[in-house]
Amino acid sequence: MLKDFAIAGVGGQGGLLATTVLAQVFAEAGFDVKTSEVHGMAQRGGTVTSYVRRGQKVFSPAVPAGKVDVIVGLELLEAYRELPNLKPSGVVVSSDEKIAPISVITGDAEYPNLTEESFLQRAGEVYILPALSMALEAGNVRTSNMVCLGALSWILEIPASVWENEISKLVPEKTIGANLKAFSMGRRWMEKRRSPNIS
Repeated sequence: MLKDFAIAGVGGQGGLLATTVLAQVFAEAGFDVKTSEVHGMAQRGGTVTSYVRRGQKVFSPAVPAGKVDVIVGLELLEAYRELPNLKPSGVVVSSDEKIAPISVITGDAEYPNLTEESFLQRAGEVYILPALSMALEAGNVRTSNMVCLGALSWILEIPASVWENEISKLVPEKTIGANLKAFSMGRRWMEKRRSPNIS
């Protein structure tokens, strides 16, 4: 069973909401759940990484180095930066969205050319999806986090209805439709990419 999850992105992408949804889904499914956050400036453009742990009993919110089972990347470079914490057999599910960090904006660095092969040097499975364009198609650019959760949901054992119920509870009422559509689009994208159930 996949137990330890990292959600990596930047401020303004809804990483903390995605973390809350994931934790609530696991709790609703009967797991003990712990979460933790590691971030610099939790504002637009600042790194935000959260961790979610599930099990019959979870004693600590901290994930040991190199023990993350799944990285959910809301931004491609932030997902790549999290790779040292991933198990060699771990899974990466990431948006292909690129948000230039300050070092790139100021010209001190270049945004790296990241491909699935870049991640496969460390990960067992890698899925990079066009989450931002799918969010736009869903009707709300801010739902790319739900696209990524939809893709993640396909490799877990919890029914889609549980995810949809928790999303509906946690997002603003006027955005429920767009968030659910984004989630469904991510789930369908992953369904086309792989067979179900890593557990």
